[in-house]
Amino acid sequence: MYFWFLFKVLLFIAYVPGVLFRLIPSCSVRVQALVHGVLYVVVLHLVYQFVYRAERMTNPSTKGDSGCPAGSHKCPSGDCVLDGDKHSPCR
Repeated sequence: MYFWFLFKVLLFIAYVPGVLFRLIPSCSVRVQALVHGVLYVVVLHLVYQFVYRAERMTNPSTKGDSGCPAGSHKCPSGDCVLDGDKHSPCR
């Protein structure tokens, strides 16, 4: 939680006009602020997309159809129950 807050603050400071890069001096302050703001949002979005994809690769979804272990079968509800279970919710 604190990492993302600190990252956003440092990224914002880096994109303040004149810190990381500078536009041509003839641009108005509003145009410079708008360009730097758009760049900030684009970079932040790209970083979030990169992190989201990296997390999806290391933490795959467990909701897929993985089948039931040996000695069990799948109910119509999708649950796995042991073969020969008298108290099985699906028969």
